Amino acid sequence: MQAPSTNSPSRRFTPGRALALQQLVLIGGLGCVMAAARALTGRNLRGLQDAPQPVDLLLYAATVAALVYVSWRIALRSAEGARLGLGLDRGRAVAAVLGFGIGAFANALPWGLALLLGDAVVTARAELAAAQTLPAIALGFALAWANAWFEEATSRAAPLTILRSWPAWRAVGVSALCFALMHGIGEVLDPLRCAYLAALGVVFGAAFMWQGHVWLGTGLHAGWFWASLVPSGRFEGGALLALRGNVGVYVMVSDLLLIAAALLLLWRLARTFSRRDAAPER
Repeated sequence: MQAPSTNSPSRRFTPGRALALQQLVLIGGLGCVMAAARALTGRNLRGLQDAPQPVDLLLYAATVAALVYVSWRIALRSAEGARLGLGLDRGRAVAAVLGFGIGAFANALPWGLALLLGDAVVTARAELAAAQTLPAIALGFALAWANAWFEEATSRAAPLTILRSWPAWRAVGVSALCFALMHGIGEVLDPLRCAYLAALGVVFGAAFMWQGHVWLGTGLHAGWFWASLVPSGRFEGGALLALRGNVGVYVMVSDLLLIAAALLLLWRLARTFSRRDAAPER
């Protein structure tokens, strides 16, 4: 009797099971590393709430490498022959830079308008002449890009490759929900916050679907993160400003517009793609 082929459909991951495994590894790995780092060092590295030290950066780099590798392997096992669109060339670098500008502008708009209309004021600025300021700014900028690439690789490229046989709007919607829930590590997600994060996931997911690679989404993501860091007052993490005033109403309007845009993108994906038949180039 001939042994069953290990490549037969019955022995391969179904998309749903593969996605569940990849997300469990991602969330479990991140949760364990963040908890261990806080227990051992007392520092909270989420959102650069505490300035990272060299050992924290080494731990971060090792965690990112391990989780991207495992996500890549699961995606390849689930969708044989697929490529995740992680490679970089000149065109993709241009898309990343363009995405950074768009993402930074979009997320800076609420607090920029609050400053312009007099509803917020700058209470402190980074001292650019100080010896520690430029390294902190460079660190915050670099981590914005590194974290964006990591999350695009593990929350967009891997899930959307795994779910490539699903209708595009459903695959993007499910991966966006997973992305939102991942942010529950060390944070309590209220419904509006969860909807906001899911909407961001839809925007980045749509960028991946239309481009076939992670780099436009990485730029959008990095710019969005950096524009949140700039006015945060966390100067040791790379902030440039500290604000005070009524910025919340501008942020809420921005979040609602983002959610509306995400719903529009899902509708557009449903009309543009029937199924995710084409894999990224590489």
